[in-house]
Amino acid sequence: MALADGLHTGFFVLVGVSVAIIILTLFLKDVPLRKTAPGTPETPIAKGEAIAADPLVSESNERV
Repeated sequence: MALADGLHTGFFVLVGVSVAIIILTLFLKDVPLRKTAPGTPETPIAKGEAIAADPLVSESNERV
């Protein structure tokens, strides 16, 4: 019976800690990630340009 009481208490303590941590994460400052690493050239993907998934399809969506 003592083991069950101890686990019961421990469970409720950890639930309280978990809820407190979740609430604290709501107050964290949002820090944006940098866009590119220093010294690397910008790629079309980094610039937001679309690239063709199929290299055999031209820009007019016709097979080459």
